[in-house]
Amino acid sequence: MTRAVHKPPLLNFWLTLYVCQLFAADGVRSLTIAVVNGEGAFNDLRGRRAVTPVVDVRDQNGRGVPGTDVTFTLPFTGAGGTFPRGERVLRVKTDAQGRAMAEGMAPNGIEGRFAIVVEASKDDTSARTLIHQSNTRAVGEGGSRSKRWLVLASMVGAGITGTVVALSSSGGSTPAVEPVRPTLVSVGGVTVGGPR
Repeated sequence: MTRAVHKPPLLNFWLTLYVCQLFAADGVRSLTIAVVNGEGAFNDLRGRRAVTPVVDVRDQNGRGVPGTDVTFTLPFTGAGGTFPRGERVLRVKTDAQGRAMAEGMAPNGIEGRFAIVVEASKDDTSARTLIHQSNTRAVGEGGSRSKRWLVLASMVGAGITGTVVALSSSGGSTPAVEPVRPTLVSVGGVTVGGPR
């Protein structure tokens, strides 16, 4: 003889609700924001050009979340910038891949470091991150830190190569050409040069 197991109706309700939440296809349980462009960027005050902040918003499975509300907020005082129409806050939605851009940002003319607050929210879930940038008058063409270091490294490398070639062509004893005078290279607050 078998006995039927009786489950209380409230327990059935909670079990069903739990299982439905586990297998919900479109449910966003958590968000993360990945900075794609703009972290550590140098904005050109002379040319009034800023590096556009770009983020990807992803769900708990690493997939882009389209239609997410994203807010970019610039500092209200000190170094920073403005969005179109002089606004300090820009609200956008992510595209089909979960990407959002703060287009139209311009530096505010004050030199220094600042942080852009980025907040994303969808379905009662939110995430927050910071994008750090600097406004400077020292930025030339290109405007990014990595390009400036690449130019600096190339110049230093060319100087070392020239010295090695000059010494090796004469057998290493006496230079075949006039010694190279030290050249100073200055990028922002960094100065590289020969001995003084």
